[in-house]
Amino acid sequence: EAVRDRMQSLLPTSFWRSLVSKPPRQQIRVSRCRKLLAQRRQQCPSNPFRGFASASMTSNAKQVADILARELPKSGLTGGAASEPSKDEPLMKPGEDAMDALSKLSPGLAAELNKGYKVPDLLRLIRTKHPEAGELVKLLIMLQIADQRIMQEIDKADGIAVLAEVLQRDNEDMRLDAVRLLGGMATDAALRNRIAETDVVQRVVKHLLSATSDEAILTLLMAIRNFAANSRAAHEICDVPGVYRRIGEFLNAKRFNEAVNENAAGLVANLARDTDHKLAIARAGIVLSLGLLLESTYLETLRVALHALVNLSHTDKVQISRFEEAGLIPRLVRLLKTIGDAQIQELVATLLEYLALKFKNRVLIRDAGGIPALVETIKSRMHLPNKLPFLEAIRNVCDESDVNKVAVREAGGVEVLVGILKDRTSNSQKENEAALGAIHNLASESRNRSLMHKLGVLTALFDCLDDIQEHPVLVYIAVRTLHRLCVDEGIQYDLAKRSRLDTLVDLIQSSTSAEKLKEVSAATILALIQGKYHDDVRELLKEGPAVNVFMMVIGNSENSALKDLANSIMFSLNPRNSGERKA
Repeated sequence: EAVRDRMQSLLPTSFWRSLVSKPPRQQIRVSRCRKLLAQRRQQCPSNPFRGFASASMTSNAKQVADILARELPKSGLTGGAASEPSKDEPLMKPGEDAMDALSKLSPGLAAELNKGYKVPDLLRLIRTKHPEAGELVKLLIMLQIADQRIMQEIDKADGIAVLAEVLQRDNEDMRLDAVRLLGGMATDAALRNRIAETDVVQRVVKHLLSATSDEAILTLLMAIRNFAANSRAAHEICDVPGVYRRIGEFLNAKRFNEAVNENAAGLVANLARDTDHKLAIARAGIVLSLGLLLESTYLETLRVALHALVNLSHTDKVQISRFEEAGLIPRLVRLLKTIGDAQIQELVATLLEYLALKFKNRVLIRDAGGIPALVETIKSRMHLPNKLPFLEAIRNVCDESDVNKVAVREAGGVEVLVGILKDRTSNSQKENEAALGAIHNLASESRNRSLMHKLGVLTALFDCLDDIQEHPVLVYIAVRTLHRLCVDEGIQYDLAKRSRLDTLVDLIQSSTSAEKLKEVSAATILALIQGKYHDDVRELLKEGPAVNVFMMVIGNSENSALKDLANSIMFSLNPRNSGERKA
C-alpha cells in the first residue's frame, strides 16, 4: 500500500492495478512490463521511471523495479558507465532517477553534484549534518537501485557508521531512508556481516518497537528481515525485550496489510533457524498467528508463512503440541488440495511429515483427507524432482497405524511406492530411502503384503541389496522390509530360493556390512527356517556356505545378539532339533 500511494500520483490507476493488485502478485511477465513501460514513455517522456525507485517495496513491486533496472541501459536515459570507472573519474553520472533527487537540492549543490560525484563526497556531507542531508540519503538510495556496486562503495567509505549516526537524528524521514539503504545493503552476505558487527541492528529494532505508521513499520521490518539472515544479527534482534510480542502483532492480518504480514513472517523464518530462538518464538504464541496467515489468498504470504513454520518445527514434544493447538492440519491439507504451486506443496508436505511424528496427528491428517491428497500429489510429480517431503510424510503417517495403512492402500499408495522403488535410478538416494521406509511401515498389514507381492516388490528389494557399498542405509531398510514381509506364506515360498538365501548369507559374511544389518539378515533367515517351507530352506542352507558362515560368527563375533541368532539357526538346521522345538 505504501508503494501504491507513491505510484498513484504518477501513474494511471489501471497501470498500477495491473502490476500490483491482481494475485498472484509475484507472477509478472517481463514482456508485459516492457509494454507498460512503453506506454509510460509516451505519457511522460522526460522521466518514465519516476516513482519506481522506492526502497520500501512489496516483493511484487521489487520485481517490477528489477525489470525496470534491466531496462535502464536500453532507454538512453542514464549516464552510467558500462565498465569500471578509473580512480580519477566520478563513480557515476546521475541517471534520471538520480536527477529527480538532485532536483530537490539547492541549485548550487545540485549543479556541483551534477558534474559528477563520488559516494565518499555524499557521505561526508551527510556526516557533517549538511542542511540537505536527507535529500542526499535519498540520492544514495536512487544510486543503489541503479547500480548495485554502490553498496560496496558505501561500505568502503565507512558508510555504515555514517548511516548508524543518522539513525539517532530527530528527522524521521531521514532515519527511514537510512534504514532503507541499510536494508538494501543487507541483501549482500558480506555487508550483512559488517552491519551485524555494529549497533545498527538493535537501533533499528528499537525503532520498530515504537513505530506507528504502516510505512515506517514496513520499512523497518524489511530491513530487519534482511539483517536476521546473519546469525549474529539474529541473536541481537532476539535480545531486544518485547520483540517477539511486537512481531506477533505484525502477523495479524486484520490489523496490518499483506506486505507487513509477509515481512513479519519472513523475519520469523530467518530467526527460527536457531534452535533457542525457535522455542522462544513458539512460546510467544507466534505459531498460532502464522497458522492464521495460511488463510491468505496471496501465494507469497503463504510461502513465507509456511517457510517460517517449517523452520520453527522441532522434535521437542511441547513444540509439537503448540503446532497441534494452532489447528494447522486442516489448513495444510486444504492447501495441498487447492494450491498447485510446487514450492508451497513441498512446504506443506514437510510440515505434515513433522506433525505425523505424533500418533494423534496421524489420525487428524487421515480425517482431513490428507492421505489421498499426498498420494495424488506424488502421482502428479512422478517425473519431477523433489518427491522427498511427500514420501517422508506418507512414511510417517502410516507408522504404527493400521487404519492409515489401509487408507494408503485404498488411495493407490502401495502401487505408487513400489513403482518408485522399481525405478530407483531416477530418484535421489533420500527419496528411495523414504519410499522404502514407507513400504516397510505398510508391510505389517496383510493385504498390503499380498498386494506388494503381486507388484513384484521382492525383485525390487533384492535389486537394492546390490548397493551395499554406495547405499548401506537403503540396503538395511530393504532387509528389514524382507524380514517383515516373510511372515506371509506366499512370500516365504519365493524367498526359499538358493540365490536369495545366499544373498542374505553374503550380507552376514561381508566385512562392509554394519552389525545391525548382519543381525536383521540373520533374523530373516531364522524366520524362513521356522516358516512353512522350513525343510526347503534347511536343505538349501546346508548345501551352501551358510553353515561355515554361522560357525565363524559363533566362534569369532563379539556381537552377542548376532551370535544368539547364529546359534538358533544352527540349532534349527538339525531336523531333530526342529521337531523337538515344534513339539
